[in-house]
Amino acid sequence: MDSLFEEVLASAGHDNGVGFLTLFGRMHPSLIHFPIAFIVFALVTEVVSLFWKKPEVRWAALFLLVSAGVTAIPAAVAGWVLSGDMPFSGRMAEIMTMHAWVGTAVIVAVWPLVFLRRWLDKHPSRNGRIIFLAALGILVVAVALTGHLGGSMVYGPDFLPGWP
Repeated sequence: MDSLFEEVLASAGHDNGVGFLTLFGRMHPSLIHFPIAFIVFALVTEVVSLFWKKPEVRWAALFLLVSAGVTAIPAAVAGWVLSGDMPFSGRMAEIMTMHAWVGTAVIVAVWPLVFLRRWLDKHPSRNGRIIFLAALGILVVAVALTGHLGGSMVYGPDFLPGWP
């Protein structure tokens, strides 16, 4: 055995030449659920904060958004690693490409929203809050699209007829 990692895999009956990067890539489906939940609940918490005007609720929404940004990074890296191990062609390759790039755009978009949200805490603005909530809503739609595309790779492109 070359490494402790390989020894652990072998003891579990998984000595099939799987290296750390391959195993990390295969963690993508598990890892990605954290940022998805954080983004969706950030929006829900922001909407709740419109009616329940407690600073703790706004803080929780910001915490969820930052958590989404932090957890999305390893989840996305795992996805990119996994995509290198999956030989897609034709329509599935197109779906994979869309999934990867929309997912990457979601991660990139989280961070400007974090900074906008922090700026709005220091410079309250009704219009700024509307823009922020709309952008966060668009981000949730992009997350849903990315999830649908990922599901299409697992369950087939016709799992939800009429969707891309």
